[in-house]
Order: sequence, then structure tokens, then C-alpha cells
Amino acid sequence: MTNTPLSFDPVQHPKHYKLRVNGQPIEAWDLLDSLFGRNPTLWNAAKYLFRVGSGGKDNDLQDLKKCRQFLSREIDRLEHLENAVNVTAVKK
Repeated sequence: MTNTPLSFDPVQHPKHYKLRVNGQPIEAWDLLDSLFGRNPTLWNAAKYLFRVGSGGKDNDLQDLKKCRQFLSREIDRLEHLENAVNVTAVKK
């Protein structure tokens, strides 16, 4: 398995969104699209996790707080849906 070098560009290919999977370079958004392509809230939460420890624009604590904000929003959305389903089930 060859380790292809990672190329960086601060606008098009920032370092804090690059990683290796099985020795191959991958951009965070490609992985995020395949995992959370239909859920922008989880997509953004995971984006901030990728930045932690990679020298992104902000510090790690800030990135984790941003991730938590997106996760809280998704949890609230799912709880709201669950409550709506439960109310509908009780009415039947």
C-alpha cells in the first residue's frame, strides 16, 4: 500500500480537513458526504470533530463546543419527532 502525499491549499484543500484512510488521502467532506449526505446537522457536527487536533482555524475547545451545538440541535429535532409520533400513537 502506497502512501500518496497529501497536498494542502488553505482555500481549496485545508490541512485541517485532510486525513488518511488505509493509507490513502481523503478529504473530510468526501467522507462526510458518504456518511451524512442527507443530514446537514450531523455533517457539520462531524466536520468540527475532524478539525480537533489538526491545527484548524480555531482551538480544540471551540471546535468541540461547535460540534456539541450541532449535536444538541439534532437531538432536539429527533426528540421533537419522537414526541410527535408518541402523541399521534396515543390519539389512535
